[in-house]
Amino acid sequence: AVHSEADRTVTLFMLNRNLSDGIEVDLEATGFGTLSRQRAHELRHDDLSALNTKEKPDEIKPREFDAIEAINGWIKVKLSPASWTVVRFDTSK
Repeated sequence: AVHSEADRTVTLFMLNRNLSDGIEVDLEATGFGTLSRQRAHELRHDDLSALNTKEKPDEIKPREFDAIEAINGWIKVKLSPASWTVVRFDTSK
């Protein structure tokens, strides 16, 4: 996680290395005031052999991610199998 006091943001970088199962992550994020999701993206593909090619340059690309909520200083995230997820929150402090 990265906290930028200047930008008033908190950014989370999460990796699920499990190839077949998603995982739920609960994080305590107190001390930042109210967190509101600024943006969230996930990089994954159902086919782990998939490639970006000249014919399919966007076969694998970051997609909007919405399996996240921030409530009362807690962040709950549902990570897909074999995924890399980045979430940025605006903070009130």
